[in-house]
Amino acid sequence: MRHYRVASEVWVKRSRTSKATPVVISLPAEQRSFIAQLKHLIEMTGLEDEMWLLFGPRSRAVARYLSGQTIPKDAFCYDLAFRLADFLPEEMDAQRVGDRLMWAAGDARVARARERRVARLVRASGPRAAPAAASSPAVS
Repeated sequence: MRHYRVASEVWVKRSRTSKATPVVISLPAEQRSFIAQLKHLIEMTGLEDEMWLLFGPRSRAVARYLSGQTIPKDAFCYDLAFRLADFLPEEMDAQRVGDRLMWAAGDARVARARERRVARLVRASGPRAAPAAASSPAVS
């Protein structure tokens, strides 16, 4: 019963807060690194032009990851690795490939959050503060 009460309090608190306004950011280096790793794995299979053979109905999701629109959840990183495992060289362990994809995706999510936060701070500071914030090391 206590768990239900705590969960409902969290839900109420979250429903009262409004979402932050969207900002436009460029792809962070960490997300580009994730995309490069995933592309490399797909190219190793030799089926980059026929991704539907590798991923079936999830090909559209993979295309969104490769274009930088979204970043996969951790479980999907392992799913990607194990789907690719049959087509990769035997010395590549699917578990380790999944681990590397998961870490890269986590880094990419953190980087996107950081870039959005910086973009919102720059927008809130006004147009005169934008050049100074753009030259800070956090944005590069």
